[in-house]
Amino acid sequence: MELQKYGLPGDFGLKNWTACYATGLLLARRLLKQMKLDAMYEGQKEVDGEDYTVEENADENAPRPFTVCLDVGLQTTSTGARVFGALKGALDGGLNIPHSVRRFPCGEKDSHDAELLRKYIYGGHVGEYMEQMEEDDQEMHAKHFARYIESDVNNENMEETWQAVYNKIREDPAHKKSTRKKPAVNKKKKAKLNASQRQNRVMLKMKTFASKQE
Repeated sequence: MELQKYGLPGDFGLKNWTACYATGLLLARRLLKQMKLDAMYEGQKEVDGEDYTVEENADENAPRPFTVCLDVGLQTTSTGARVFGALKGALDGGLNIPHSVRRFPCGEKDSHDAELLRKYIYGGHVGEYMEQMEEDDQEMHAKHFARYIESDVNNENMEETWQAVYNKIREDPAHKKSTRKKPAVNKKKKAKLNASQRQNRVMLKMKTFASKQE
């Protein structure tokens, strides 16, 4: 949901490969900003789908790139899985992550297709699917892509829409604390009953139960 704060219109596309890339990019830029390494390690600013690994600063006394490992847990690791979208976003964001290109979206097994990967980064695969569905079934298209249509996003401006999100992430990745007020806490506590009062309460319940039985 935080992507909406960076200009993603409506609430569409929050679970696809492109959104995962944006999340990885945001994570990388935010972490590097917190560590004061964002200016030193800017990552891949011109996204072209090529494999990218951040290089160490030429100054031997400068901090080395922030290195992390990808822990997929129970996530699916098939080719084109969304978890690798987050990986690619974090790589382009400037984090150093040991990786292989084998599981990025590709046309042929174990190959790297930079053009296809760039299409996924900018949501081109979604845009093409929108156009195809519109040709095949307009009613289904209007229902399935209602959020996109409401936000005036289509295949023609899909890349422009996501590029604007990436630009805003790079401009200010810092987390904004929520201004929501905490719900009021009822500090009034019920007075505890003494032994006599508890006994009377039990007797009252017994009489009530007996009267209902009669």
